[in-house]
Amino acid sequence: MKTLTLDLTSKCNLNCEYCYVNRKLKDMSLKKIIKLLKQGVENGFTHLIVSGGEPLLRRDLIKILKTAKELKYAIRLNTNGTLITDDFCKKVKNLVDVIQVTIDGSKDTHNKLRSRSYDKALLGLKKIIKHGIKVCVATVLSKDTYKEIPHTIKLCETLGVDYYRLIRLIPHKKELKSKVVTKKMNKLLIKYLKAQNKVKPKIFYEGICTNNCPAGKEYLGVNPDGSIVPCIFYQKIIGKNFKQAQKSDALKEILNNPCKGCKALAYYGG
Repeated sequence: MKTLTLDLTSKCNLNCEYCYVNRKLKDMSLKKIIKLLKQGVENGFTHLIVSGGEPLLRRDLIKILKTAKELKYAIRLNTNGTLITDDFCKKVKNLVDVIQVTIDGSKDTHNKLRSRSYDKALLGLKKIIKHGIKVCVATVLSKDTYKEIPHTIKLCETLGVDYYRLIRLIPHKKELKSKVVTKKMNKLLIKYLKAQNKVKPKIFYEGICTNNCPAGKEYLGVNPDGSIVPCIFYQKIIGKNFKQAQKSDALKEILNNPCKGCKALAYYGG
């Protein structure tokens, strides 16, 4: 399995305090995106994560998803959930394998971190479930959300969410450093999650571990402007196309020195 994360746009209707996306990047054209998707298949990529920014802001999103589906990608669509409508769900039901919506803890915590969007995000989540589309709830792990993870898992269980996953907070600006959980907190959380034996939601916590990081090996990221990086959280540009990226000296350096330069390593440890 080789996974490609495609950040379709730098635009977003929210202003989350920990967002890593460079809002100054110019979005690719539909033509360039389709060309990139075809190149991805030619280079062995089988799984596609469509993200942003907020991908639902692109008017050509359905065309992009249809192209990806025709190319046989397994597709996960990441969204903040606030723009989800019944009509949208009907259009994408047979185009995506799963839709991921971010819920960062309780209503108060989520609203504090994510532009007071809890009610709209929850409504969008419920619409996805209503239309029979597999859904994943994601939480960005921070000191703000840490103690509320059991609550969020319980919410997922109540709603019938299929998957729950944790995403690491990358301190890409100074004011976020104090928000990152300690290594001890991280290890205790992983121990707690391992003890959860739930059929639904199935819990994924590999996003807060650094062991066997797939960046640059089984995973590549594409920024809104088309530049390729080993991971969306590790913004070292390694090329403008897949052949260039996979043969680049920058990628070889990363593979020979795993995690060198990655801000997550110093905070999350093994």
